[in-house]
Amino acid sequence: MPPGASWFAQKKADKDRRYRIADPALRFWFAFVEPALAEVDRGRPDLALERVEAGFASWRGRAVEGVVRDALERLLPDPAWSDVRRVAGWWPRTNVPEIDLVGADRYPATHISFVGTITMAP
Repeated sequence: MPPGASWFAQKKADKDRRYRIADPALRFWFAFVEPALAEVDRGRPDLALERVEAGFASWRGRAVEGVVRDALERLLPDPAWSDVRRVAGWWPRTNVPEIDLVGADRYPATHISFVGTITMAP
């Protein structure tokens, strides 16, 4: 399974697979730089900057989620969650709801110990 992909799936799907680019710089490139290259070439970098300003908070939140999950998993095992051995995120194909943190006993999960969300102060 690719790094960062959700491993709480109930079954393996034949289609509609999702992958996540692990490198944050490359994710930033595909989210903001590559779509703006034509605008920059036309002398309109202001349009690219507007797109970055509008979408950066959401992009940053997704970048931080993986860091938090990895940090929590490195702290395991922990007496507060003695059954937790894996920390990941979960979301259905519709992306609603999206659960940032799921602490489970193993992959595939048979026992969920905690679920949570990550919020960032302004």
